[in-house]
Amino acid sequence: MTRIGTFFSLFLVALTCISFSKCDSSDRDLDGVPNCSSWSSHHGRGGDACDNCPGVFNPDQKDCDGDSFGDACDPEGNVDNNGDGYCDPPQDADQDGIADTVDNCLSLANPGQEDCDQDGWGDPCDLEGDRDPDRDGLCEVTDTDLDGIDDREDNCLHIPNPLQNDCDLDGIGDACEADRDRDGDGLCDTVACDITVPGDYETIAAAIDAATDGMVLCVEAGTYRERIDLQGKAIHLLGLGGAQSTILHGAPAGSVVTFVSGEARDTILEGFTIQNGDAEQGGGIHIEHASPSLIDLFITNNISQQHDEEPNPSMGGGVFLLEGDPLFRNVTITENRAWGSMYIIDSHGGGIYMLHSRGTFDSVNITRNDCYWELDKGFRDGFGGGVYMERSAPTFIDSVIRGNAAAMGSSYPYDDSLPGGHGGGLYILDSSPSFLRVHIIGNRAGHSENNNPGEQNGGEGGSGGGAYVIGGSPRFQNVTFIGNAAGNGAGGGTVYIDSTNGGAGGHGGGIFLQNTNVTFKNVLFVKNVAGSGGHGGDIDAGCYHGEDFLVTNGGNGGHGGAIFAKNSLVYMENATIFENRAGNGGRGGNVQGSNRDDHPLSGGDGGDGGSGGGIYFTNTTLTTLNVTITNNEAGQGGIEGTGSSSCGGGGSSGNPGADGHGGGLSGSSHYSQSYSNVWNNTPENFFHLEDPTGAEGNISVDPRFVDTTGNDPLAWDLHLASDSPLIDAGDPGILDPDGSRSDIGAYGGPEGDWE
Repeated sequence: MTRIGTFFSLFLVALTCISFSKCDSSDRDLDGVPNCSSWSSHHGRGGDACDNCPGVFNPDQKDCDGDSFGDACDPEGNVDNNGDGYCDPPQDADQDGIADTVDNCLSLANPGQEDCDQDGWGDPCDLEGDRDPDRDGLCEVTDTDLDGIDDREDNCLHIPNPLQNDCDLDGIGDACEADRDRDGDGLCDTVACDITVPGDYETIAAAIDAATDGMVLCVEAGTYRERIDLQGKAIHLLGLGGAQSTILHGAPAGSVVTFVSGEARDTILEGFTIQNGDAEQGGGIHIEHASPSLIDLFITNNISQQHDEEPNPSMGGGVFLLEGDPLFRNVTITENRAWGSMYIIDSHGGGIYMLHSRGTFDSVNITRNDCYWELDKGFRDGFGGGVYMERSAPTFIDSVIRGNAAAMGSSYPYDDSLPGGHGGGLYILDSSPSFLRVHIIGNRAGHSENNNPGEQNGGEGGSGGGAYVIGGSPRFQNVTFIGNAAGNGAGGGTVYIDSTNGGAGGHGGGIFLQNTNVTFKNVLFVKNVAGSGGHGGDIDAGCYHGEDFLVTNGGNGGHGGAIFAKNSLVYMENATIFENRAGNGGRGGNVQGSNRDDHPLSGGDGGDGGSGGGIYFTNTTLTTLNVTITNNEAGQGGIEGTGSSSCGGGGSSGNPGADGHGGGLSGSSHYSQSYSNVWNNTPENFFHLEDPTGAEGNISVDPRFVDTTGNDPLAWDLHLASDSPLIDAGDPGILDPDGSRSDIGAYGGPEGDWE
């Protein structure tokens, strides 16, 4: 479960506690199991009278290895995912030696588990930017709103204010209060309030009812428990206390703010927190056939879900947008959810859902949103943890899409487990968005999990950790894809004599592309990883031997650590693709029973490792110019399963899975490379492709980046060192900003000075 998932689970259990008084006062993780007087007393005395994970939600108290550490917090990662009573092999998506169940940073390596602010998010993936560069145990850098300003100096903590504008010099940034200097003359613009709340009207809704076009409605700081509709009026609704202290807290069953009457850009909502909304479409904000301006907002803890038994979709936990062209500026959309249940056919867009729309998203942070789908303890796919868009063409500028998650797939009893959801950060369907100076970091497509005993095959992991694209013509310029992960496949289920195969890992840790025409310019792909395959199901039949034993195999690892492309046109100019990895294969299933000469026991085969650590492409035309692809890895094959018997006779092992190919690139279609550098990829630079090194300006050398020390890629400096052979080695027809011949890599070419 993601930390966001844990947050919402705690929220629901808390409601149960409040409503029915079922929770013991010592149950600090709200899972219905009381804590002992101390953690040490629990582990000293054993038994199950108290919580085996006192700080982690773990209502079923599973403990497959019997070490008194529940599966939800087992430090060795021993977990029984498929309910067969045996521990499954621990998953370690970032290969830092820390099992995923206890890793405080799932997609970025953090072997020391540094967490200087002790908030449960490891320093490499802390969404508030907490860092401890001198390793003294104290946070030296904290940037809550990700605007590049340390919190100790930031005049507006929760709303991005990178220029620190403060026209009245009161120490509170303009983004956090009503004072504004929109004309840039250094003086605060005068705000003439036509109506005040609660001065003239007690509620905001009443003030809107009374307003006419052109009016400014000023709302004093405070919490307002109501839902509002702007009614198509060209008015400016302004929170005088800014988003930090002017709060719209949703009333039951409905969007907090609604624009459905043709509002244009001169309808302005500014300076509010929007929270606790609960609606089928847009828990926080619902925009339909409208194009308002939304400025300096904090949209959080909203949910989209169905409230009746009609099979309607759940769309846009934070924002729902249909046929509009709004402006979002200095907006944070965080910890919202698209929630599915047994009556909902889809749950997409945890942060934003948009259909047939445009829109400008300027300085917008989309963080920690997710999709979730539940049915009788089974989960199915929900797409676009951060943003889901369909037949749309929005523009994202100077924005961050970070720490979002698509839904995990799980299983109904005795059915195959369902696949994980696609598009942890972005799900882009038949759309042509533009991204300029955008950071796509630490997002995750959905894992598949097999949580019921039985004859289930493991489901496939979701694809497109950072972004999942089908159709359209997206454009990415000055964009980073760092630490994103596709979903892992589920392990096979287990019964007495029959067992099942592991699911395949998802493709495209950074981005998944299909049937699309995409352009990348000045982009970074760093430390992204495709999904690993699930293990084959295990058979433990005691002394029984049957000819109907099924030999079960591990799932194959996902392809394309950074990029997976199928049936597409991909153009890439000035890019750095560094230290990405394809998925590993799952181990084969183990078989234990009674051996017979005529039907010997044999373990299952391991799954094959994924190919294309940097780029995997098929039936695709890929063109790279001024690109460096270095230090990427294909996936490793899964280990073989074993056959054994304690009742006489022996057994044999299956076959290990084959290692993946093409650490740099693996392709089976047209590839054109010029003035590019491909070097030191494992096991080889190219697979199924001719090596173009030495022709068309192509080289194979150490790029010599400024700094890649430590495990935190966000702390790396991938600019070229002064002695780098990639300087002035790019296409001579392309110039760097200083007028010299272009460099190879993300920081070369006319737009190369972007960081």
